[in-house]
Amino acid sequence: MTIQEDEAIVLDVRTQRESDRSVLLLTGHGERLFAWAPGAARSTRRFGAALQPGARVRARWRRRGEQALPVLEEARLVASPPRPDPLERFYATAHALEVVGALAREGQEDPRLFRLTARVLDRLAAGDPPAPLCRYLEAWMLRLAGMFPDLHRCGVTGEPLAGRPARITPEHGVVGDDAGGRGWPIGPSSRRWLELIRQVPPDRIPPLDARGAGELERALPALIEAFIERPLRALRAWRRIDRAGGEPPARSAPEEGDRR
Repeated sequence: MTIQEDEAIVLDVRTQRESDRSVLLLTGHGERLFAWAPGAARSTRRFGAALQPGARVRARWRRRGEQALPVLEEARLVASPPRPDPLERFYATAHALEVVGALAREGQEDPRLFRLTARVLDRLAAGDPPAPLCRYLEAWMLRLAGMFPDLHRCGVTGEPLAGRPARITPEHGVVGDDAGGRGWPIGPSSRRWLELIRQVPPDRIPPLDARGAGELERALPALIEAFIERPLRALRAWRRIDRAGGEPPARSAPEEGDRR
């Protein structure tokens, strides 16, 4: 049996039986960790208010073997999640956690994933606009997962795309409009913004015009959904709120970070 301890971000918490919880974590080393927290609802000494999606914790868990589910023994709160109001910020946080949970990998460490997630959550907590932060996180998660396409050349013909209308596709990356097939429009301003954010932290995200923001709001989540082969539930709830003028959706809070 091995015991491990690390800083972690809580991506998802679900009730199991009456008092147990299953917990999805992103460790400080950038590994996706699914763990069992027995008696978590009863033990304020071991868990307190730490098991909240978006919370940063100091976690300790044990493993009985490579195939056994890790058991979370303790989680101490380091930083609370972003406040849930306004409601847009709640669903933006849920969406960010869902994207990280979907693209991080068990057994594969990349500390950049933890740093990225922590910094985006910090800016959400500080009150920065949620939509640009989510686009920033989506683009960077795709990059770190090795799924981000070349923005400069058509993925079908190899020709330069500078100034040309283009689309982003799961099959061929970014392609010129004349290359055929389906995809989501991504214009020059969108592509320029995606290049700029490679050089800046989330507290210095550059502005993006309304057309580019709309393109990336459609294209980046659609690309992620195509790769993970399931819908992003929190984002869809967030969009329903926007359409309803800020009213909460009929369903309860979305579930993020499904274990696949």
